[in-house]
Amino acid sequence: MGPSPSRFDPEQPSLSPARARVLEAMQHNSASASAGEVALQLGVHENTARKHLDGLADRGLLERTQKPSAGRGRPASSYRALSQYAEPDVRVRDYVGLASALARHIAATSSDPRRDAIAAGEAWGAELSMEPRHDACTINATVMSLLDELGFAPEANGGSTSIALRRCPLLDAVRAAPEVVCAVHLGLARGAFTARGASAASVRLTPFAEVGACRLLLA
Repeated sequence: MGPSPSRFDPEQPSLSPARARVLEAMQHNSASASAGEVALQLGVHENTARKHLDGLADRGLLERTQKPSAGRGRPASSYRALSQYAEPDVRVRDYVGLASALARHIAATSSDPRRDAIAAGEAWGAELSMEPRHDACTINATVMSLLDELGFAPEANGGSTSIALRRCPLLDAVRAAPEVVCAVHLGLARGAFTARGASAASVRLTPFAEVGACRLLLA
């Protein structure tokens, strides 16, 4: 029951934002893709896409297969993500470190860990949701975007009000202190709602709700 971990190698250098975007696109592709197909999907030049794809393949994050040669020149290659859970993005690294430290502090010092964890998450979610890149987003879209940036691989069902969280970057910490870590995640979503002047009363999180996911219900 519950989500899969967001795995990354802390010894590996962080990916650039552009290369992390290519990896994310490949993780969402169900089949192999060529550099041309990835370039079209992301709106970049084919040579740029190929450079990032080859770099990811050299890091062991993508599988690279050469297609049969159709004439002169270098044979074309196709690429496939080796694991949808490979996540070396610097945003997830930073989140793991900060949230883990916060959870340990609350668990050790608070008389009501769940209450204080929700409050901390609400403050954090409110701050993140008000960043300029979210100005044109609806509240639900903002929450989806925040969760995606932090490595939860959110998947909306039933419109955008019921969200499966397919990954958890803090899975080990959750198992040690679920009442704290899961409460921070709930507060994160609630904070985005209250920051936009909406009620967060109906925002609920059910940890380990189903095979492969936690379940977040939005207003």
